[in-house]
Amino acid sequence: MDSKHQGITGYSFNSMDCYQCHPTGKKGQFRDHDGQYFPIYSGTHQNKWDTCKTCHVDPTNRKVFTCVDCHEHTQTRMDPVHQGIPGYSFNSLDCYQCHPTGKKGQFRDHDNLYFPIYSGPHKGKWDSCRTCHNVPGNSKIFTCLVCHQHSRSKMDDKHLGKVNGYQYDSNACYNCHPNGKE
Repeated sequence: MDSKHQGITGYSFNSMDCYQCHPTGKKGQFRDHDGQYFPIYSGTHQNKWDTCKTCHVDPTNRKVFTCVDCHEHTQTRMDPVHQGIPGYSFNSLDCYQCHPTGKKGQFRDHDNLYFPIYSGPHKGKWDSCRTCHNVPGNSKIFTCLVCHQHSRSKMDDKHLGKVNGYQYDSNACYNCHPNGKE
């Protein structure tokens, strides 16, 4: 019984706990999967699987699961899409960390880790990551000058001789203006 119940919250091998999930004594289904882990009885995954083994590929450990057996995600396709996202690696557990409902997500920690785009003056001023990250497949490269029409001569006048190490480029702008403010 232990191996069949691996990963089921509250499981222990005793009659009272068995009765909680099997009040009629019949084999049951773990119905709180949606609330505790991942929506499989509702949403886009409803009726898309046959048994626990569809996702849980190790019958002795329900904590081992795969998303890529059903979803046509290849590492060569996913790596460029996720470039620059901290902690990204191509494995189901990491997929689950950012996509806990299985839906396409947005990297929402940009404000805390890099630059405020979901708050402040940049909120709602961009359409996609490519607005600022203009080199496909490399989110480490960005530009501020697509939206901010700062002429080089105007910026040189303001900074040359006044700011040590001044350069007219977006990385230099970011180093002095990490919140997008003066």
